[in-house]
Amino acid sequence: MGPLLSILLAGTLQGGVAPEPFRQLGIPAPGQGWVEDPPTSRAHRAFKNTTRKLLLPTLEVGLCNVPSIVFGLTFSLFDQRIPKDFPLRRAKDAAFDILAWHVPSFQQWQTNILALPVFPDRDSHVFNFIIHPWVGLTVHMLYRNHGATWWQAALAVILWAVFWEYIAEASYERPALNDILANTGGALLGEGMWRAKELIRNQMAPGIPRTLLLALLDPFGTLETVVLDVAEYKLGMRPVVGYLR
Repeated sequence: MGPLLSILLAGTLQGGVAPEPFRQLGIPAPGQGWVEDPPTSRAHRAFKNTTRKLLLPTLEVGLCNVPSIVFGLTFSLFDQRIPKDFPLRRAKDAAFDILAWHVPSFQQWQTNILALPVFPDRDSHVFNFIIHPWVGLTVHMLYRNHGATWWQAALAVILWAVFWEYIAEASYERPALNDILANTGGALLGEGMWRAKELIRNQMAPGIPRTLLLALLDPFGTLETVVLDVAEYKLGMRPVVGYLR
């Protein structure tokens, strides 16, 4: 009892500082509420860390959607302000007919954003069975590269597919359920590709064959790594890159 009373007296005189013996005994130090972080704090930290690591892939995929949005807005404004018999507008409409594209318009966007998706759409097999699955695969791997779990990455693929159909493409195409499903299927392929890439990275010795295989399996991720390395080591953006990585 003597040592314990001495520790208790010392803790009281020092204003409640918790000395190590109290931690070893598993009892709170005098004048100090020694409690574990509440679940809300742990959840906040987890959300903050998840938000930070998913920020860069979200920005990258969002930027890839910008050209389609700008394209739709530009031609919608163009058709509103230019008479139908104007030569430039007639040439544009003829080009859209050749490409089998719908002419973008605000009215069509307002209609499509509230419409149920069609199944199937009128796109070619190249778009439906190659491009859309490849996009889903690429987006899934991009999120996985930044630490997202498989279900977080798959959910991101689905959300971006819905965003594309109802926002980015809605001014000139009606949303299509088969496109959303194709992107989701691409996410499943992306998980397999990501696991194969991680296996090669962990089991194969560094060298040209390993680098080529990784670039072949994940070209977009490889390009991102090169850009980030240049920004970090050549452009002096180490704090920003360190945060985004």
